[in-house]
Amino acid sequence: MKSLKLVVILLSLATAGCASDKDAYPVGRDGSVLTIRYGDNLPMTIYFPEQDTKPFPIVVYNHGRPFGPIKGGDYKLSRRFPLVSKLTAAGIAVALPVRRGYSWSGNRDGERISCNDPTEQEFRDAIASARDDIMAAIRKVKTLPDIDTGRVYVGGTSAGGFASGGSLASLEDQAKGVFVLNAGRCGKRGPLFYGHRFAAKIFSEAAATSSIPIVFYASAYDRVIPPPSTRGLYKATCVARGLRCEGSVFLIEVAHAGHGSWHTTAQASDSLVAFVRNGRP
Repeated sequence: MKSLKLVVILLSLATAGCASDKDAYPVGRDGSVLTIRYGDNLPMTIYFPEQDTKPFPIVVYNHGRPFGPIKGGDYKLSRRFPLVSKLTAAGIAVALPVRRGYSWSGNRDGERISCNDPTEQEFRDAIASARDDIMAAIRKVKTLPDIDTGRVYVGGTSAGGFASGGSLASLEDQAKGVFVLNAGRCGKRGPLFYGHRFAAKIFSEAAATSSIPIVFYASAYDRVIPPPSTRGLYKATCVARGLRCEGSVFLIEVAHAGHGSWHTTAQASDSLVAFVRNGRP
């Protein structure tokens, strides 16, 4: 299975669920790519820069969800994937952890939301489950000798962006910045349904007690998480920060891209490199 095509087709890296996929994540190093275990024996692939400018800052990039039932698949990225190629060329490592309930982990899927009639508690439970894995991934990458532990950035696409932004408060002393690409849950329900309202409330609460810079990316042609949804999350976060919004909450409109993270990151990666280097996109 070609991970490159999978990333575009299945909600920006979405597949998941069977034990036979365990062989897709053999622990060890292959050139500048390292596969390790973190948390509850979950796989994480780390892409290191080719240049020897250690220690490297690192971006912990969180994947999205599939449109349909969770199936077997591969969450590795190609070195040609824009987020990987552009960031590693700039001397920034990229880590892709697989969360519980996805791929071969065999754990309960704690991020499931019944989007036809979602409840606020489902959104909060999904954040809590993903947050535990994100924090475990951060702890693990900070043990690696080639990583600058003071320059860890966290972000994600779709459900991974929702999880990243919703974890702002917990990330306060663990990460230097957060970015979200077309973040959200429950698809086209966007700004008009309960899903967006619950997500905005969670982001608002997290932002109120956090000072970490956060960047929102809204893809112009996204029909899964429409741009108004991302703008709504941005607004909720900014309002919660009050006067602290300026200089700590940013919105980037991404033209000529839909929900797939290939085209979004192709255009957003230069901004992300600036964010890691300067604290501003």
